[in-house]
Amino acid sequence: MSRTPTVMAKDQSRVTHTATAAPRPDDSRSRAMSVAQERLNHEGLAEVRLPVPDPRQIYDLRRIAARYDLRSMSGTDAVRLASDLVACGFEEADALALTLPISSRNLMSKMGKVARAPRIESWTDLMLHHVQQLHGARGVDRKRLDQLARMVALSEVLAEAEQEE
Repeated sequence: MSRTPTVMAKDQSRVTHTATAAPRPDDSRSRAMSVAQERLNHEGLAEVRLPVPDPRQIYDLRRIAARYDLRSMSGTDAVRLASDLVACGFEEADALALTLPISSRNLMSKMGKVARAPRIESWTDLMLHHVQQLHGARGVDRKRLDQLARMVALSEVLAEAEQEE
């Protein structure tokens, strides 16, 4: 039996709204993006939009997506990926935040806890991971939500580049 989380309305009328479930890896990218934007709208943060990278950065991101294989990415490769993102003009904090799930996966596998590690085998998996992080963000400050929105947008461009190959 599964439970559906509910969110109480702010007024006293005891109206409940069913929250949308976090996207599963088999959902389409467009569904994941709509869930991310719904999450922002639901929290009253409609002004936080998923940003679109500069067209020059999109070209660089497509080159980066073709260069790296996430299935076999080591910690050194994750650092190189972050360095390439910084060279493209992204903030260092954003570049490191994008590679954090990959580093976590590698660390958890070395500790023998593969079942608890993020399952990231493609750029789409990485995007869905960041969408789920955005969807699950509760009570976080505005800066964190902005960063999560940037991670979703950045990983979406990388996932699209992967699909074009």
